Amino acid sequence: MTLLVIVVVILGANAKVLMLPSTDDDHAPADVIVVLGRRPDLTPIGASLARMGRAPILLLPTGKSGPRAIPGNLGKAKVERYSPNPYSTQGEARVFTRLARRRGWRRVIVVAARAQATRARLVFDRCFRGDVQVVAAPLLPASSLPRELSYETGALVRALTWARTC
Repeated sequence: MTLLVIVVVILGANAKVLMLPSTDDDHAPADVIVVLGRRPDLTPIGASLARMGRAPILLLPTGKSGPRAIPGNLGKAKVERYSPNPYSTQGEARVFTRLARRRGWRRVIVVAARAQATRARLVFDRCFRGDVQVVAAPLLPASSLPRELSYETGALVRALTWARTC
């Protein structure tokens, strides 16, 4: 019975942190919008924010399959690319922070997968000394959730324990 209670508490906390993360839906204007990861559904979210005038620059990762297509007109915003090394949230935060220092960026909107949002905020806050706002994409279909949640649980535990630096 005690083991069952422990499992339920862990699963409940995991669901809260990964499926209902703290996000900044009323985001203030920023210097740059940075899209994380390999998921193609994140680019349109970043493009929409740029189109609304939330930041003058949309920063997209280059992936193993090359640059992503930009959906529609971005208004006055321009697209720039970055190459994370390693290709991870921590690698993305490191590369972004170097760019931010050179360019004088003080405020960023980070577009992340919903299950990644808590970890993205944690890692970007460790690396970047400015204001970090996080926008989370909708959850993936239920068939993808077990894989995504198990990966993100491990990645969050890693970020909280032995990968505690930028």
